[in-house]
Order: sequence, then structure tokens, then C-alpha cells
Amino acid sequence: MSVYRTMLSVMRILPHLDAKTQQQVIRLVEEWGPKIECAETGTTLVDDATIRAIVAAQRLTAPSSMVAQGPSQPVVRGTGWQSPPKPQDRTNDFRMFDAMGDHMVGSANDTSKLR
Repeated sequence: MSVYRTMLSVMRILPHLDAKTQQQVIRLVEEWGPKIECAETGTTLVDDATIRAIVAAQRLTAPSSMVAQGPSQPVVRGTGWQSPPKPQDRTNDFRMFDAMGDHMVGSANDTSKLR
């Protein structure tokens, strides 16, 4: 946070400096700004080359998964653990619907409930 305040203070005095001094101040802030910020926040500053090297090393050596990869073979359908579906016997469903119809309306020959 104080780096931000320092940058604002530098920006306020820059118009009062000559061009050569302005360039020196800008270079100084660009060079030391991140280092000061790391010192204030307690973090570690790592340069871009180190990060690129770490990422490149991880890309080359990291396996895509924990399982060893071998040549893939096409999947044969119908070899799973589940058996093929059997056609349903709907006779009990029809009996149940007929029983509901008989109870509510009556059977086909009974017209006592239709009056």
C-alpha cells in the first residue's frame, strides 16, 4: 500500500523535475517498486524467467493422469456388466387400470353407475 502512496508522491513531483531526472526516477521506481512491495508484504519476488522454467519443466514431466497410458482399443458394444433390457410384461398394468375403471364407472356390461 505504501508503494502506491510513494508512486503518487513521485507522480506529483515529476512535473517539477527536468526530463533527465524524470527518466531516472521512472527507471528507479520500475526497478525497485516490486522489491519494495515484496519487502512490505512479506512475499517473495520471483522473476519471469524462473516462472517460465518451472512451467516448462512441469509440462514436460507431468503425466496426464495417474493411470499408465497404453494404446487405445475401440470399445465393443454389449460387453458391459448390464444385461440387455427385457420387454416388460404389461398385463398387470392392464389389470390394474381395468380394476380402477370397474370401481369408478363399472364394467363394460354394468351401466348402473352411468345414470
